[in-house]
Amino acid sequence: GWFKPAPFEIWVEAETGTLSNVKKNSFIGKTSRGPGELYLGDGGSYATYEVKSKKDKDVTLYVFVNDDGKHPDGSRNAKFTINDQVLTYNHKSKNIEIDGSYWEKQEVGKVHLNKGINIVKIEKPQSTSAAFIMDKMLFI
Repeated sequence: GWFKPAPFEIWVEAETGTLSNVKKNSFIGKTSRGPGELYLGDGGSYATYEVKSKKDKDVTLYVFVNDDGKHPDGSRNAKFTINDQVLTYNHKSKNIEIDGSYWEKQEVGKVHLNKGINIVKIEKPQSTSAAFIMDKMLFI
């Protein structure tokens, strides 16, 4: 055929989440980087998201994150729980704030989405020298 079917994609904006176990250094909202982000600066703080899928599907989860490269590897780690599956975003320090850019796509891992509502929890596992900062998620 002339046209390829669109790939399976679900985009989730950070500002659509609900923040819990909030301390002083975590929030969801607007910053100088854009209209909305998830900023987890405190160990134990987390955000939850509802992700609606039209299919049962094995996908890859990507996150669009911010990093200034000023903190050690691991300082921006985050734990993702999708339904009962657990993945870890393992931070590798890198300055991505070059030429007006704030966000870089990073692979988190493979995950299964169920047809219907999937609950995604993103947690900062411990307090470190840097926050986990996310603009959006992509399931593809």
